[in-house]
Amino acid sequence: MVTEGRIKQKKLENQLKLDAKLQELEVLLTITYLDYSFRNLINETVSCCQKIKTWTIFFIYLKNSENFVMKSY
Repeated sequence: MVTEGRIKQKKLENQLKLDAKLQELEVLLTITYLDYSFRNLINETVSCCQKIKTWTIFFIYLKNSENFVMKSY
């Protein structure tokens, strides 16, 4: 009878330890996922800004070329 009580108590303690470790792991996974998502957002934003910058330079070049052509005539 005493042995059964100890076994139940040990199982309960082990279950509590396992639950605590799982909860800690969930927090770490959440932080990792948020970090990954944030990095992707930054990369997409930088890529978008680089494309906008490239297009802006292209349009400035095009505008200057049009002015040059217009002045030539």
